Amino acid sequence: MKKQTDLHLETRLTRALAELGGTCCHRTKFAAFGTLILYIDKPGAQKRSLTRWRLYVDSAWRVERNGRVLLGYADADKEVLAALRGLWDQNICSVDVSKGLYDLSVSFDNGMLLRVFSNSIGNEQWELRRSDGFRIGIAPGLMIAQHEVARDPGWTDPLRNRDEY
Repeated sequence: MKKQTDLHLETRLTRALAELGGTCCHRTKFAAFGTLILYIDKPGAQKRSLTRWRLYVDSAWRVERNGRVLLGYADADKEVLAALRGLWDQNICSVDVSKGLYDLSVSFDNGMLLRVFSNSIGNEQWELRRSDGFRIGIAPGLMIAQHEVARDPGWTDPLRNRDEY
């Protein structure tokens, strides 16, 4: 039987990921040490460095289309940067996470699919960050972790009066 806190965190994770459906990946970044970052907001949102959501991926990942692998986290930086542009300005159709392993699949309206694989129990796998300071993701040991940080400066949340989870 799972602890109450585990069920509570799973619910929060499910709700956070559900918010991504119908949003748009405005751009991507391939950062130091192979971290992939997706900048996510509502479609048509003003292009800026601060988006409502950011998905940080620190584990193995690949991008597929029509059952073919287009690129993966171990490919050369130039190839990765060029291919990741295929995700820019694409609407997110669905986000799925596997139970227990917490592998993540993000499908886009252009047929591209981002798959994230938990490849270590000693490192953070991925984290979804909301601009109001909410953070949830898969921490070392394949455990769901959620915490809050200070709100990003300059962010005004149009939904701030609604119930949060």
